[in-house]
Amino acid sequence: MAPVIIELQEASWANPIILVTGQHRELLHSVLADLALTPDIDFDIMKSGQDLVEVVGTLTMRLGKIIDELTPDIIVAQGDTASVLAASLSSFLKKIPFAHVEAGLRSGDLTSPYPEEFNRRVATLATTLHFAPTEGARQKLLQEGIEPEAIHVTGNTVIDAVRIASSSSSLPVHALPEDRVIVLLTLHRRENFGDRARQIFAAVDRFARQRSDIHFVYPVHPNPNINELAHSLLGKNPAVTLLPAQGYLAMIALIKRAKVILTDSGGVQEEAPFLGKPVLVLRTETERPEAMEQGLAKLVGYDQHRLEEELARLLDDEAAYQRMARKSHVFGNGFAAQKVSQSIKSFLNM
Repeated sequence: MAPVIIELQEASWANPIILVTGQHRELLHSVLADLALTPDIDFDIMKSGQDLVEVVGTLTMRLGKIIDELTPDIIVAQGDTASVLAASLSSFLKKIPFAHVEAGLRSGDLTSPYPEEFNRRVATLATTLHFAPTEGARQKLLQEGIEPEAIHVTGNTVIDAVRIASSSSSLPVHALPEDRVIVLLTLHRRENFGDRARQIFAAVDRFARQRSDIHFVYPVHPNPNINELAHSLLGKNPAVTLLPAQGYLAMIALIKRAKVILTDSGGVQEEAPFLGKPVLVLRTETERPEAMEQGLAKLVGYDQHRLEEELARLLDDEAAYQRMARKSHVFGNGFAAQKVSQSIKSFLNM
């Protein structure tokens, strides 16, 4: 969302107000600092042990009050989080136009990713301006009955952020072995909690112990369902570096440093192909099929043997690696925020 915010801040016709909900506070502060953004409103809603019902209920009520106070002309949110669900619902109930950045992504399974697939489908019902990252996302929206004139194919704004960050001369340098091939792992989705995470971590642990040429690096998500298990199963492996959650610039630096990416992240599935890094997706489906269709990413799920087999193939078969290690603009060319800003301006007749 940062590229859109920056674009609106620089526009003479716009007065953007930045509201953050305060989820994953450790990650939020580092990202805001990396991108030089200061929120105008911070709900700071997170507390230990609360469930999704409480999060969505609290957000919806507080957003409703803020809308009454500020009377905005339009509300813009990105992605498929609880924040987006609450923002779209509040906008609809308050009869305020809602613009959805990254609209039209679908896995086809309400339980995976959970609850993101539900969040984005519901948000679509309340959306006035649909900013679809790809033509495929546009087609999904058309199939659901969205009027063509309400859909704008922009590319994904995350690619704007990658373009800006990857050209930075101040990307962090991580202390990782120089004589090893670096494999970057990220894992955080709810559907991978429990047994799936155990299987993935077991495969990584075994692979790392068998290969003296490989070193894994894993910025561990702060959620205790993942954090504690990761340290328990991988913490004693000398060929695995467990890092705390990283800031945005640090993550881009890690993607650029790695040879292969293992991830269940949606954003990383887009960032890595833009930077020419092959992606093995630790899920059984994806709402970003474009990378699969171009041969830049592959679904491997959480089966240990499949994961090890596909990783070994990429590391040992240079031809197979080169087929996947191609820089691509499949998710945009890095200028989506300009299109989003112009579409909002046109909608508001500014």
